[in-house]
Formats: sequence, structure tokens, C-alpha cells
Amino acid sequence: MCCKLFGFSRQSVYQGETRNKIRVVELAKVKSFVMDLRMRMPQLGTRKLYHLLENEFKRNNLKIGRDALFDFLRSENMLVKPKKNK
Repeated sequence: MCCKLFGFSRQSVYQGETRNKIRVVELAKVKSFVMDLRMRMPQLGTRKLYHLLENEFKRNNLKIGRDALFDFLRSENMLVKPKKNK
């Protein structure tokens, strides 16, 4: 009944939940790859990080682009803070 009020089918609601669960698992793998690389190189920026991990993502069938990686790292507070010039 709630689905009809908002104009969604029950099937779409359950498919969305399944997609979100799968995405959480994928992002956990991405986070572990990023943490491993950042242990060795802590000031590595996101663009270079994406470039270095691109093959690893393909090997593990993870579909994440550069902008999605930026958004994920921003949500996890893992972006590198720029140094101030003095």
C-alpha cells in the first residue's frame, strides 16, 4: 500500500535494497584497497590513486569511476587535505 502511495512497485523497492547491499560490499573492498595503498603512500591524491587501482578494480569486477571514487572518499573523510603555502 505504501508503494502505491509513492508510485513505486514492490519489486523496484526490493531490487533497490538488493543493489544497495551489493554496493556496500563493493565499497568495502574499494576502501580496503585504498587503505592498503595509503599505508605506503599517505599523501597520494585521489586521481593518482584511481589510476594505480584501476587494474585492481577490473580484476575484482568492481565498477567505480573516478568521480564515484571522489564521492566515496569524501563521504568516508579520506580525501587528502591540501598543504597551505606559507
